Amino acid sequence: MRYRSNRNLTHGAFRALMLLGLWIITVSALQAQNNSKSTLEFKLNPSGATVEVDEVPWRVENGIARDMVFPGEHTYRVAAPGYHTMSGKVSIDHQGQSKIVDINLLPSTGILKIGGGPDAAGADIYIDGILQNIGPDGMAVEGGIHTIKVNKDFYELYEDEFTVVEGETIIIEPVMVTDSPKINVTVPDDAEIWLHGRFLGRGAWSGPMRAGEYTFEAKKAGHRTTSKKIEVEDNTARDVSLDPPAPIYGSLKVTSIPPNATITVDGETLGQTPLDINQILIGNHTVEVSLDGYRSKTLYAIVERDRLTEIIGDLRPTTEVNIVTNPANATLKLNGEVLHVGTPYLYDGPIDDFHMEISAPNYRTQHKNVHLGDSPELYYKLSRQYVKRYDLYLEGGYTFGSFSGLYAGLGCNLNGYNMEVNYYNVSQSSETIYWNHTGSDTGVYNDACTYKPSLIIGFKIGGSILAGTRVKITPQAGWRFTRFSEESTGAQHIDGMHCGSVTIGIRVFCAICPYVGISFTPEYAISAVKSDGFKLLQDVSSFFDKYANGFNAKAAITIYL
Repeated sequence: MRYRSNRNLTHGAFRALMLLGLWIITVSALQAQNNSKSTLEFKLNPSGATVEVDEVPWRVENGIARDMVFPGEHTYRVAAPGYHTMSGKVSIDHQGQSKIVDINLLPSTGILKIGGGPDAAGADIYIDGILQNIGPDGMAVEGGIHTIKVNKDFYELYEDEFTVVEGETIIIEPVMVTDSPKINVTVPDDAEIWLHGRFLGRGAWSGPMRAGEYTFEAKKAGHRTTSKKIEVEDNTARDVSLDPPAPIYGSLKVTSIPPNATITVDGETLGQTPLDINQILIGNHTVEVSLDGYRSKTLYAIVERDRLTEIIGDLRPTTEVNIVTNPANATLKLNGEVLHVGTPYLYDGPIDDFHMEISAPNYRTQHKNVHLGDSPELYYKLSRQYVKRYDLYLEGGYTFGSFSGLYAGLGCNLNGYNMEVNYYNVSQSSETIYWNHTGSDTGVYNDACTYKPSLIIGFKIGGSILAGTRVKITPQAGWRFTRFSEESTGAQHIDGMHCGSVTIGIRVFCAICPYVGISFTPEYAISAVKSDGFKLLQDVSSFFDKYANGFNAKAAITIYL
């Protein structure tokens, strides 16, 4: 008897082979194309310039633009703000050539700085009619002829033309002319001088003022503002002395636990706790409380007028503990915050209970509840973490059970998830099966045939569980496909001999050393899909059933990254 061939599998395999072939051809073509290119590199000054080659922008890193190009002539364009754009052509003579082009752009601007002394300070400066904020380092101005205007209260408008030479610095000293009398204002204690809401200077100010009535103010933090009204007359210079701002006091009481700690207020040492400071300026103050054998504490006090402010410094006793780890590049964390990277490390801090975390790459993290202060030295040895939550592995070994043969697997673990593909090479053959065959001339005769697996592949998914530093346990569920081939001296008797099975198992991996380990995977297969040809073979011989159902185990040597 003869069965029709199941061509769906054959066609699917053919399409897969065609796609694989196309992929190989594409990769080979791209590789050949890449091998025919040459390296072209531009070294740029300034490093922030942009580069286009054949009108395509190139990536620039640290002043270098580099890419692969075909042999031939290429155009380039390099540009940067404040510089002249440079364009040109570069030739690549042959494949594999490496060419470097140095680009030095010429500046298209010069630097403008403004002098003129105190008379020009604070003036409004217009370049080509546009108000500019020119700092002490000057500003970039395009080369050529420009206009400048300097405008300031009580001074005549200054106007001029100037020429900027590209790449050079020009300093303009505006001559500020005034017919107003000059007023000189001073105030003790380096207080601030204000006029009608405008800050003039600190300690002293001098400048022209037109005739009229003005009110100057002297201000200082924590002090009462003083003011003075003056009359300015035409063509009459005048010296004005302001009264210093009067201090405004409050009271501050500083205590500590334990007492007798040194008190420093705003950087000035005032005494020991407990301490009453009856006259202290109002406002914000920084208070540091320190005592030998205890960790210093910084407090912040807000003192208000005619009120008592109380602050308490609760000091913690300190200790020195030398912390040593193996490996030495471990990271130390106390209560979740990084304390230090690398040991030995001398801890100098409060005596207290902490949660310590010690971690290092490729080592198992340790968590410890420690009391710093009991011992002068702590030593921690981390265990090497051979198995990881992320890895890629390749393994080969032997499978045995319902059938036996060589086995290869490729898999990965991604943060607790596992994927794996398997290939089996089984050489076992069935017993000889005789098929009745009717020929047109010869009558009925028997064909002797044997069958063996020609392809066994599988795919699995699961979850990975770390069990210590060397062992990983991976429950897996998957699918296994088995196809048989016929060996006979006569015609093909059965086509479409394949089956599919659901597999359930558990993979146990143990690392022997970094990158090498062993695995053992017991699993059970349950038949799910059978072709008509496979069903016929199953009816004839029990040899075939063990490939659809049954228990198997795999033992393998594993290489992992």
